[in-house]
Amino acid sequence: MAINPALIKAAVQIVSTEKGRKGLLIAIFVPIGILMLIICVIFYILTAPFQFLTDTYSLSADEQTAIQNAQTDYGFYLIPENKVLDRGGLFTYPTEGTTGTRGFSPTPVHHPVLGISRPHWGQDFNTQWHSNVYAIADGQVYNMGISDEAGMFLVLYHDVNGKQFFTRYLHLSAIHVHQNSRIRQGDAVASEGGEPGKDMYPGTSTGHHLHFEVRVGSTYSSAVPVDPKLYIDPVPIEISCSSGKGSIKVNIAGGKDRGYEVSIDGGITWIGTFEKTYTFSSLNSGSYSIVARDWSYQDNISKVSIVSLN
Repeated sequence: MAINPALIKAAVQIVSTEKGRKGLLIAIFVPIGILMLIICVIFYILTAPFQFLTDTYSLSADEQTAIQNAQTDYGFYLIPENKVLDRGGLFTYPTEGTTGTRGFSPTPVHHPVLGISRPHWGQDFNTQWHSNVYAIADGQVYNMGISDEAGMFLVLYHDVNGKQFFTRYLHLSAIHVHQNSRIRQGDAVASEGGEPGKDMYPGTSTGHHLHFEVRVGSTYSSAVPVDPKLYIDPVPIEISCSSGKGSIKVNIAGGKDRGYEVSIDGGITWIGTFEKTYTFSSLNSGSYSIVARDWSYQDNISKVSIVSLN
């Protein structure tokens, strides 16, 4: 297709002067900037907690309904990727961070902000600011909101193989799920927060972290707080050994019952088994270093048991 010579001449005149070049750049980048701004505003509306939007902006009933519908219909596409953080426990970890110094304590302990002593019903996690918070099991959103002490919080209900419990995630900077929505283990349900002066709803917090709780029961009002580590940390592998004529029988306890590995040479070579009992046979006289580990989480390993055969 031929290009109109007059059009080429006009383009040359534009780029041949500094004023023309500046005008051309403005004509190109201003629409791009406006488009990017619109995209950022849409992203913000779809991902910001609904209660935060209603608290911050004067929204009519129709506007609130429109935002709720948009978040329900399209917010799912902006949720971070599912990640199952299996560290050998009954359920997975809620964060990629590490456990902090403040753990579960039914005995009153000093609160660093309030200055009083009271029980600490959860486990604190140290992690990167605004990093993802993950659901430890399949479940459903039970409640979410904002309070003076918890800051922005989320409560999930779980019923896994007849085990009914609630998980609470406190001091959040964002929530990525909606009331009553179904969630899967490993879904990124929120973002960590709690940084005073920086996060909008930090709660009573000295710095950003995740406060995580597990409460056991079929109803939230009657659910009893338990140590979260019982649900997410590995059950230590323990072994007991007995010897026979040319054989050693190994009894395994702990782990996740998803398979084990046993070793007769202190962990140099391993043999897999799905049973809690394994027998080494056709052995010669000598001393053997028996050890076992969880097949699904190999850092969960037993102490070495020395067994001698005559």
